[in-house]
Amino acid sequence: MPAWFHARVREVVAPYADDVAGGRWTTVEGAVRPDVMAEIEHVQLRQSGAPPRVPAMLTAGWAVGIMAAAIAVGVVRDGVLVHPGDEELELLQIGGGYCGDIRIADVPVSVAAGHPWAGRDGVRAVGGHDRLETAAIATIVGLGAGAVAQLGERAKLGHPGLWAQAAETVAAALLRLAGSEPVAPVQLQEATRRFLTRPGRPWKRTPEVWVAEDGDAAVLIQHRGSCCLFYQCDPDLADDPPVRPDAGYVARFGDDAPRYCGNCLFREREDVEARTVFEATRRTG
Repeated sequence: MPAWFHARVREVVAPYADDVAGGRWTTVEGAVRPDVMAEIEHVQLRQSGAPPRVPAMLTAGWAVGIMAAAIAVGVVRDGVLVHPGDEELELLQIGGGYCGDIRIADVPVSVAAGHPWAGRDGVRAVGGHDRLETAAIATIVGLGAGAVAQLGERAKLGHPGLWAQAAETVAAALLRLAGSEPVAPVQLQEATRRFLTRPGRPWKRTPEVWVAEDGDAAVLIQHRGSCCLFYQCDPDLADDPPVRPDAGYVARFGDDAPRYCGNCLFREREDVEARTVFEATRRTG
């Protein structure tokens, strides 16, 4: 099972694993411990002038989000739901809080009736695919609720808003399946929306996803349903700012405040689509 997870899940949810080389392996709750969050807050203040709520929102998206994305990708891509305990799923985290890699122990799994894995040792059949996805939501809640509670208490933030950051990470990972699976973009759009709206979901807001045309190519668009608050950072307070904005991107879209993310809730739909298509065109050359 770990081999399947590495090949079929990790490759999708951890596309920037090189960015956390030299980080530390930790659990979801370990990623938000008070001492860890104090370090994250210090680093983000130094790099971007982040007020206290921003590190909590970002870490919810990074830590709880990559766990939730891993559960979702396994179910949506291959119909396999993993059941790790708290210590059996680990994230690789760097000092600024970003979690960019994930690994899992050999744990039991569930599949829908008729799945090729049904009947194997450690595999339980749960009925149809809809029931499997609903069970996946419950698994995400079980693994992430403690971390969300800690972040909410520390930053005085509501749990739905923190969970919404995880939902954004799930959506982004599922849409990345377009580069791995021979599936029509509209089907992937529908699968993403279906998973994010399953009963028992802990988030109230979900992103809007749609397919845009760029010449002969189809581009999947994600317009966030929530805000990570990063635009509230004050670069004038930073003493070790990150890399400056990309010159080509700034030439096309400008760099005026407030500096919302490219697919932010607060941007107009057309603006989000234009920015996403621009980036997709550059990636494909």
